[in-house]
Amino acid sequence: MEAAVCGALYVLLVLALVPLAMGFKAIAPEHTHFLERLITQSSVSPLKPIDFALITLSLIILIPAAVWAVRFGGRREVGHLFSVEGTIRRQLLWKTTQLILPIYLVSTVIPLFFFDHTYSVSGTALIGMVLVIILIPLQASAEEIVFRGLMGQILGAWMRSPIGPIVLPVVFFLLAHGYNWLGMVALGIFSICMGILAWVTGGLEIPMVMHAVSNMTALLPICFGAGGISDDVSAAGVIYQSVLTIALTALVIYYPRVVGVTSWQTSTRP
Repeated sequence: MEAAVCGALYVLLVLALVPLAMGFKAIAPEHTHFLERLITQSSVSPLKPIDFALITLSLIILIPAAVWAVRFGGRREVGHLFSVEGTIRRQLLWKTTQLILPIYLVSTVIPLFFFDHTYSVSGTALIGMVLVIILIPLQASAEEIVFRGLMGQILGAWMRSPIGPIVLPVVFFLLAHGYNWLGMVALGIFSICMGILAWVTGGLEIPMVMHAVSNMTALLPICFGAGGISDDVSAAGVIYQSVLTIALTALVIYYPRVVGVTSWQTSTRP
């Protein structure tokens, strides 16, 4: 019931964005290709701020769709969508950010020294930067809420083993993206790690932070000329990102004190 309600609400909310997109299309036709990109699931650069904002909003609206589905479709407390404690654990959110953000910043900056990029600062770049900082944490949280939260809990209610709720949402997560096969491998590894983290830690806080920081650090350099958006991912990129994701996942699970937790008692360790 919750899945059906979430899907129906999401479609309605996306349709509500269409008139807004059509308005922008009439004003700036050369800068607005929201409907085409929505259908093809192609990535959008923050240097195209109108399209970037609309596409990102089309994912952010998953949050109210999921929340309303739990509240009115499942008739249960919304807080349990986020953690077993029935609320977002803000201290864990903050501690995780303190750990994850510096690591991702370093891992993003170091490779930039090995490529010959011409950096520039422009009004469009600054607008793109602001949009990334404001919208991407919400977009990443929306995907975690739906794929690791709502979908994981629905499957978990029917399965005794955690394997199904961790692995099965990966299929839908991949279908929501349009990368080449190497990109899908990296995304699959990332998705499985986020599912394991959600199960072990008993909540979505760590997956939300890791997902948001990963996306932000990938997009911010693009705003200033460090490469561009592409759905084709290299083997080196897959290995680099996957090793980082797996290492951070293992670190948080086996050394919970790095995020201010004595031990993970909210769930059984795999």
